[in-house]
Amino acid sequence: MNERWSNARWFRGFVLVGWWALGVSGCSLFSPASHEAVRTFVLMGDTTVEEEISRIETATSPSASIPTLLVPIPRARSGFDSARMIYVSRDYEVLPFAYHRWVDVPARMLHPLIVEALEASGWRVIQPPSQVPSDFRLDVQNVLLQHEFIHVPSQVQFRARAQLVEIDPSRIRGIREFVIVEDAPSDDPYGGVVAANRAVATFLRQLNDWLQVCMDSSGSHGC
Repeated sequence: MNERWSNARWFRGFVLVGWWALGVSGCSLFSPASHEAVRTFVLMGDTTVEEEISRIETATSPSASIPTLLVPIPRARSGFDSARMIYVSRDYEVLPFAYHRWVDVPARMLHPLIVEALEASGWRVIQPPSQVPSDFRLDVQNVLLQHEFIHVPSQVQFRARAQLVEIDPSRIRGIREFVIVEDAPSDDPYGGVVAANRAVATFLRQLNDWLQVCMDSSGSHGC
């Protein structure tokens, strides 16, 4: 009797050990592979921005009477207000890359780039929360940045709406919709990053040129 009881206990122990070993091996067989490290990227524009700034400074250096310009932080379009790097493979569906992100919301990363580009061109820029009175306010809204795998090669689309508001009297001096499309040098997330920086550089140049036109206009018909 004791021998049979001992054998039964031994058998149960063997079964439990077997199930435990199977569970451990099962975890390694069927669990997903270790996650790839998340890579983060920035929007900086590119060297062509500095070249264009030098061109603008030489051609149209603002005078001492240039108005002060308040530049709030740009606002993102709905669905694009996170640091996720967005791609599109078919119309109306946006998806985030799993292991590639921006260091911040693209709209927020635009703010220092806009300020630096305008200041380098001679504009007198004021940033919130400064209480210094300003003559104009530049609102940049509905910022969209996405990598599109609909065409070959893939493309990055950048969109933004700029509105120049005169403070006193309160009125809209001009509105401009910017749509910039850049081919990606490679059909992968990093290719999208390169194209995104090129698109931002183009946006900064176009924004600066547009502001110059608005400031030079009488304001009777806008810009």
